[in-house]
Amino acid sequence: MTISNFILILIVTFLLAVAQILVKIGVDNLGGLNIGIKTFFSDIIPIILSYHLWLGGVTIVVSSLLWMKVLSKVELSVAYPLISISYVFGLLAAKYILGESIPSIRWVGVGVIGIGIVLLTRG
Repeated sequence: MTISNFILILIVTFLLAVAQILVKIGVDNLGGLNIGIKTFFSDIIPIILSYHLWLGGVTIVVSSLLWMKVLSKVELSVAYPLISISYVFGLLAAKYILGESIPSIRWVGVGVIGIGIVLLTRG
């Protein structure tokens, strides 16, 4: 795998994490997600009007388009496991952007993912 392909995968995984942060902020701003059968239309309006959710959706679309480019250049058996880098970005964002408390065991898990990423890129 070339360095440019690896950088493209990093961009895709970063965008995936950004999208999830935007969606989390959007849902939190709504006070949670409550969609009922009887109140579907009134429940969906705040979702449609949430710019965080819109930005999250657009970010997911951009990430998906870039992912298609990755798949056109890199074997799936290499590229797909590298998506796990988004877990690292997500955990860091949860801590430093959302202010979540991260237990030690999750940091250990991210370390294991990091080791897996190193092993994958060596092969």
